[in-house]
Amino acid sequence: MMAVPSKQQILDNLRVLEVAPSRHRVYIRKDIITPAQKAVKDRLKRSWAASLEDQLRRKANVKRSKWDV
Repeated sequence: MMAVPSKQQILDNLRVLEVAPSRHRVYIRKDIITPAQKAVKDRLKRSWAASLEDQLRRKANVKRSKWDV
């Protein structure tokens, strides 16, 4: 018969270790996303969307040839 784990043992088992990537590590864990990682990802998404909008706007404003109206 197994003993019932104490509340502290359960908390210790559920605790996620601090994610501190080593200097040259290539693999990044995708299952743990810290608030800082989420902020960086959101900032990148916003900048990509903005640059794509700029590209499309410039492309729409450019005349292809002298016959384009």
